[in-house]
Amino acid sequence: MAAIDGVPIDEILTPPDEPVIVSYLLRLFQDIALTRGVIAGGMMVMPAALSHQEILAWQINTRRRLEPWEVQAIVRLDLAWRSANGKKLTTDSIVRELQDLGFLGKPRDPGA
Repeated sequence: MAAIDGVPIDEILTPPDEPVIVSYLLRLFQDIALTRGVIAGGMMVMPAALSHQEILAWQINTRRRLEPWEVQAIVRLDLAWRSANGKKLTTDSIVRELQDLGFLGKPRDPGA
């Protein structure tokens, strides 16, 4: 069986369990979201979407290179966060939002 640094390829290609992925992505998202701008309009101030430029700046400033799938996950997580803004967020609600966006497993049945 092929291996890299003694680790079988199957183990490298197998993603971790969803709770581990969600926890990891939430930590990245929270750190990057601290750089988020706001959109002011009239009496409302809303969080702006995280841009690829902000994510790139975070990578440069922290000297951490994200994989393309991580960037895409953070963008989708930001979309889920902004769509749920004002609601009580839990890991379960974030997982459901990501599933609805087609990122984690099958989207949930709207009738469920």
